[in-house]
Amino acid sequence: MDDVCDSNLVLRATLANARRKDGGENYTMVLTDDLIVVNVQVSNFGEPAYDADLTVEHTPSLSFVGRGKISDTEQVDCRPEASSKSAKVSCSLSNPFKGKLDFQLRFNGHNIPDIEREFFITIRANT
Repeated sequence: MDDVCDSNLVLRATLANARRKDGGENYTMVLTDDLIVVNVQVSNFGEPAYDADLTVEHTPSLSFVGRGKISDTEQVDCRPEASSKSAKVSCSLSNPFKGKLDFQLRFNGHNIPDIEREFFITIRANT
């Protein structure tokens, strides 16, 4: 035993109802309603990960609504953390985290100004 945690977190996130723009990294969305949904899948292919969490940073004009279920995700607790420069959501995963979780992050886009053509959502997995 080497007292080193060799977890292998893999994160996959996709915007629901979005199309990739011209084959690049950007997406096009038509906001027919104000709800922006991100489908999230996080997997651990290594040893159990202790104190694993996701850090979600997003455009301040978006507001975090909550977490939705795709599978049995009672092991995820997401809470908003407002700051002056950007907005953050912290999602704690089960401790220790092993296996795979599928869930949704839901944001309200009602406060996006009509002249604003872009928004960002950045998700990082940490352990």
